[in-house]
Amino acid sequence: MTILVFCAVLIAALLHASWNGLVKTGDNKQTGMLLLTLAHAFFGLCLIPFLPMPQGEVWV
Repeated sequence: MTILVFCAVLIAALLHASWNGLVKTGDNKQTGMLLLTLAHAFFGLCLIPFLPMPQGEVWV
């Protein structure tokens, strides 16, 4: 396993634990999940102009 793959796995685990902890610590878990989803959507929409459209094979 290369160091790049190892770091990517560690970062993914950290992100997963972070959002899981954020959702579970709040009083209302549905509201926490909604806010987290809206934040992800915001960042995703900000990235759309800078990234190319996926190839046609991805959509099938």
